[in-house]
Amino acid sequence: MVEAIALLRRHETLITADAGDYREANLKALASAAIPALIADTAMRGHDERFQDQGRHQAKPDLLDDKGKPPKEARRFRPADFDDDREAGTCIGPAGKALYQKGSNGLHNGHLATRFTGSQRDGVPCGLRARCLRTPEKTRVRQVYFRGKYPAAEESHTDRRKRAIDREEGRRCDDRRFARVEPVFGNLWANSGWTASPCGGRKKVDGHWKLYCRTHNLEKLAHHEYAG
Repeated sequence: MVEAIALLRRHETLITADAGDYREANLKALASAAIPALIADTAMRGHDERFQDQGRHQAKPDLLDDKGKPPKEARRFRPADFDDDREAGTCIGPAGKALYQKGSNGLHNGHLATRFTGSQRDGVPCGLRARCLRTPEKTRVRQVYFRGKYPAAEESHTDRRKRAIDREEGRRCDDRRFARVEPVFGNLWANSGWTASPCGGRKKVDGHWKLYCRTHNLEKLAHHEYAG
């Protein structure tokens, strides 16, 4: 994509993209080519105070989903539901049973973590298994991690871009990208019913997508009284 628009770029051009392109390899390639870019990271809204209340909106049902009342499902226990004392090496689960420490300062998903594991004696007959385990019919005991950020030896391209988009200027640039692009996807999804292409093959899917985009543009022209 970047190579395809090389002739259109100017010295002041800033490449912007959403979180789907936020990968270390992409950011490294852009940095190596000295191409200015601002790409939203997958957790951008999590560290942007403007989205701190987004949970109440995410809890709303999908506009295209069945309007029937959804069945209530008990929330699974999270690490915050466990009472841990890492200095003492103890952890008490929601059922009041002790988990034992199994390693400390280990690397788990890029973070330093202390791991606690339940015993089969307490876990297998526990009446809260359904709320504690994703697959209680397969998994015998619960493991829970309490972690802190793993100190990286060298700042990665993803961390560098994350800092850039958190700055005031970075947020302004991403807001402009969002205002131009996201309404298009919102209209195609909510009003035109586009969720996925039924076509097979990249060429057919590309044609199907462009047809929807042209329909979107025609609707805009009609809305702004360009018709006739």
